[in-house]
Amino acid sequence: MSQSVGYHSGYSQSEQVADAGFPAWQQLVWLAQSVPWHPGVFVISADLLILVLGITGLPQLWRRKRVFALWFLIDFIFLLWWPTKWPQYVLTLTAPLCLSGAESLQAFVWLPVKNWWQQRLKPKPVPQWVRLPDRRALAESWRGMRKAWPWLLPGALVLTLIAFYPLIYQSAMSVTDFGSLSLRDGIQGGIWREAWGGLTGQIEPVDINPLDRASSTEVRYIGPAFLKILFSGGLSDLLVFNVLWTVLSIILQLAFGVTVAVLLHREGVKLKRFWQTLFILPWAIPEFIGALFWVRILDPERGWLAVANNPAASNAVSGFLDDPTKTLVLLLVAATWYGFPFIMLAATAGLKMVPTDVYEAAEIDGAGRWLQFRQITWPLLFPLVMPAVLIRAIFAFNQFYLFYAMQTDMPNLTFATLSYYLFAPGFLGGRFGLSAAVNVFTVVVLVIFILWFNRISKAAEGVTYA
Repeated sequence: MSQSVGYHSGYSQSEQVADAGFPAWQQLVWLAQSVPWHPGVFVISADLLILVLGITGLPQLWRRKRVFALWFLIDFIFLLWWPTKWPQYVLTLTAPLCLSGAESLQAFVWLPVKNWWQQRLKPKPVPQWVRLPDRRALAESWRGMRKAWPWLLPGALVLTLIAFYPLIYQSAMSVTDFGSLSLRDGIQGGIWREAWGGLTGQIEPVDINPLDRASSTEVRYIGPAFLKILFSGGLSDLLVFNVLWTVLSIILQLAFGVTVAVLLHREGVKLKRFWQTLFILPWAIPEFIGALFWVRILDPERGWLAVANNPAASNAVSGFLDDPTKTLVLLLVAATWYGFPFIMLAATAGLKMVPTDVYEAAEIDGAGRWLQFRQITWPLLFPLVMPAVLIRAIFAFNQFYLFYAMQTDMPNLTFATLSYYLFAPGFLGGRFGLSAAVNVFTVVVLVIFILWFNRISKAAEGVTYA
């Protein structure tokens, strides 16, 4: 009986588990993809969609079915903590995950569509300009539009050239095998020829493995094969790490930046300007130079910690590229170092707008510093800091310099780094079409993230509840 009860505990420390080398977040990867060793079993892979819906629907699940929400949280924390990362363990999370996904689907898809349809069926009021006999309001609006168009047209053209056209061109590249060998044909119009012919049904897609290096000197239409791989969870390990890296780095930068801003905002702090200038310095340093600093610090053989002959410090970072979890921790330290000053500046500017008489009234009521921060400072600071958080989140998701300087391997990569490796010359380079597909997928993920972030943060509404 004792052997049966303690089997899994002992097995979690076995050599098999250690040799697998899975990171701490590996169970998220299993949840985001179908069974990896049976490709093609499922015609439609919805695992990634269910995971996203399950995470976003957790607040609704907590309000309506708290027992299942507790099941979700306790089981999820256990899966992250337990050393054995075999995929069958995620089956214990299936029921609450699906219920949470159903709550999210109802809250964010079904109810908005239902309300929109009901509003559409309601009789629309007659516009004011229709009721006017001479329709002067309509004429005035048209005159206003004619006056505004000459001023809006240059900006619209510039926005189209610098934003929409590159995205459309990247989308066209993503459905071809455009590479270094077919560079001449692609520049001379081969990309548009193959993409238009394939999307209109005039050209049949070439049946090739999109990961193989192209051997043709002409651009060929391969269809959205690589895009299907990306959107069906084919690179779930990379996506999970990218999202986890973004969330953790932003949480650390936000916590550290707001804490430093609040401490420096207190009365009686000596050399306040000096400390603010000192904390801004990491942000003033070019990002690639800052990344090189951390490479020189953490290098296990020639780094500053190793040169200092500190065995404890050297052992802490030795082989950090071999352990995905340790790599993530060290990357978060570097990202927090040169990312928190931006949020600190935004929080410092926001704190100057908070009236002091509010704190005086709170002190009279007996509120301590923590209660003042939770009930006054943070609610007033939240809508002012969230735009800075959004900017840092976008930069973190597209982080490149730090990962390139440290030469991290899969799965400790961002999509921006993978896109560069597929584009630049080298072992994986010269695959311009695959690089474009990664860029298109990144844009879609970022758009979804920004829409979700604006919905939950409501930062665009400003301070409406002070």
